[in-house]
Amino acid sequence: MLSGTLSLASFFIIEAREYTHFVVDAGTRTTLRNLIIALAVGIALASLYAFYQKNVPGLLVHALLRAEAFTPEAAKTAEELGLEKNPFVWFEFKHNTMLKRVVTCVERTTEEGEAPLLAYYIPEELKYRAEVRYEKKGNGPIALIITMIATVLLAILLIRLAPTLIGIVDNMIK
Repeated sequence: MLSGTLSLASFFIIEAREYTHFVVDAGTRTTLRNLIIALAVGIALASLYAFYQKNVPGLLVHALLRAEAFTPEAAKTAEELGLEKNPFVWFEFKHNTMLKRVVTCVERTTEEGEAPLLAYYIPEELKYRAEVRYEKKGNGPIALIITMIATVLLAILLIRLAPTLIGIVDNMIK
């Protein structure tokens, strides 16, 4: 644990100053700090969501693109794609509207008495859209970690600079 002025909590405290046109009391400082933290949390959650979208529903899309499954005849089953044991992918296929727009499901007939198999493909005309929408480039774990670190640093910087920025605005008001 850090002590004194270098404690972790001290990075998230907005210092009080005197302003001509603004009243910045303890309540205002807390509200401003909470808004900055909420912004940082929003950026972090958006980054996590983008990472999830590229890596979970994207698994199905990437597998179909690799298998060149672009027609009902070339459709692949979950087993053929190696995704039969990934419940997150199938949850997304069931509930993700965007994924349903690019991946089509067809039934494959089997031998008499057996249930038909479900097979999946990306129609040729949607191939480009699927590639672009679920492209992994630039959205890997390292990019996610860098984004999270940058978000925390941005929040600290905004909290530290808030009094200065309020002072600049205060001086601009006539």
